[in-house]
Amino acid sequence: MVVGNKYNSARLGEARLGGAAFGVVPSSQEIPSEFYEAYITTVSALRADGKIQGRAPFSIIQPGTPPQVEEWGLFLECIACWHRQPVAGGVEPPDIGPRNRSWWYNASLGSGLFYYTYFMGETLPYRVAGNFPDWWDWP
Repeated sequence: MVVGNKYNSARLGEARLGGAAFGVVPSSQEIPSEFYEAYITTVSALRADGKIQGRAPFSIIQPGTPPQVEEWGLFLECIACWHRQPVAGGVEPPDIGPRNRSWWYNASLGSGLFYYTYFMGETLPYRVAGNFPDWWDWP
């Protein structure tokens, strides 16, 4: 069987899925020449068991540009603000102060967003503009 010969397996299920799910490795790699350099930089050397494994970058955390670092700082501030929103209690608008999680959940229902995503979408524009929203509880 041709498919079985190519994938070193006669089982059609393994061959149909490309062998990746079952640890089957193709006997030959057919990489177009224009993608060869990109392919070499993303995989490690062939392991002793004959499998090819993706290689992680040398450093996942790389220094960002000054605007990126500033934006990350604002994002971390918004995360801290989220953690200061009480699970129960809190205030209702128009009062100023932290709002409870159920308030954020109910406010997000019409948006189609998860309530945490909705909170971040409401909070980040204030911080990017240099302002503090009404639910911000510390300077």
